[in-house]
Amino acid sequence: MEVKGISIKNCKDWVLASHSEADWEALVDALPEDSRKELTDYSVFSGKWYPVTVFEDVNKYIIDRWGKGDHRIIFRIAREGAVKNLKSVYRIFMKVASPAYVLKKTAVMYRQFYNYGEMKVIQDTVGDVIIELHDVPDQRIIFERISGYMEGVLLATKATDPKAVFEYLPDERKTIFNIVYK
Repeated sequence: MEVKGISIKNCKDWVLASHSEADWEALVDALPEDSRKELTDYSVFSGKWYPVTVFEDVNKYIIDRWGKGDHRIIFRIAREGAVKNLKSVYRIFMKVASPAYVLKKTAVMYRQFYNYGEMKVIQDTVGDVIIELHDVPDQRIIFERISGYMEGVLLATKATDPKAVFEYLPDERKTIFNIVYK
């Protein structure tokens, strides 16, 4: 199971913007050896595929160090990052796109960032979208990040008061994301 480097780079960018280069280096130095070896010279390559454990280890460090054990820091980082990126690079498109359309595209784009699992929209009504992610292990850190990203995506559109929550169903190996907005 692998994740695209851009996801890890977003973590690095947050550390650099919110803390310092020395903090990024301390984070990498504190990772388990297998993950640390993947980030040679503290570098992250956006287009490279990395073992998902590297992404999880980076996020666990962020949770422990700056979130004081609260996983919601990952949600907030993803939400803020989505708003920042989408309102700058895609600002014109985001002004005219409907929130439901953007969420449908988010489900399609999942495979550009993760090489496992399948994400699809199963309910799409105005103000309430349900998305399922199938064939995935229990990776709550990643589910927090996806939920935060979805809220951030909606904030970059004309939607207001977005809320994204998830539930993992271990027997079915799937996660259900419920996204509501006005």
